[in-house]
Amino acid sequence: DVFDRDAEWADLADFVHSPLPGLRIAVVYGRRRQGKSYLLRRLAGAVGGLYHLATEQAEPVSLRRFGDSLAARAGLSPGSFGFSDWERALRTAAEVLAVRTRSGDSPGAPALLVLDEFPYLSQETPGLPSIVQALYDSLGPGAGGSAGPLRLILCGSAISVMSDLLSGTKALRGRAALELR
Repeated sequence: DVFDRDAEWADLADFVHSPLPGLRIAVVYGRRRQGKSYLLRRLAGAVGGLYHLATEQAEPVSLRRFGDSLAARAGLSPGSFGFSDWERALRTAAEVLAVRTRSGDSPGAPALLVLDEFPYLSQETPGLPSIVQALYDSLGPGAGGSAGPLRLILCGSAISVMSDLLSGTKALRGRAALELR
């Protein structure tokens, strides 16, 4: 049901289905009302991934909402995860999604986590890009571990914030496998 987004869909599908092991990161951004969220919800649905839409909330509320999204995806009741920080939340998500993928939820598809409206999260937690960097450094292609494939898509409508994630000396510079505007 995706219409007139063939190139974007192909780029995202290639990213998600890349055979490379470990964590791979994509950054998707653009103006509001252009279909980014719609496309990413469909992608997550197609591969059995977790799509989470952030809202402009205080960090504890954002962590609770993310935990509830992850719990629902894992078939657990709301409140099953009580995260106190994003480092634990993202590591747990990587573990839960990897287990769900290996257990036959979407055989052959890498685990996928989409964080939509990422700027809302990083506004309340300015160090969040560095936390994602640490996760990449421990689970990414150069980590040397046996981590299964995990794909993380950071999306947002705040173009300056999103494009800045990969610029200059920022934490995620050089770590994105796909930048899609």
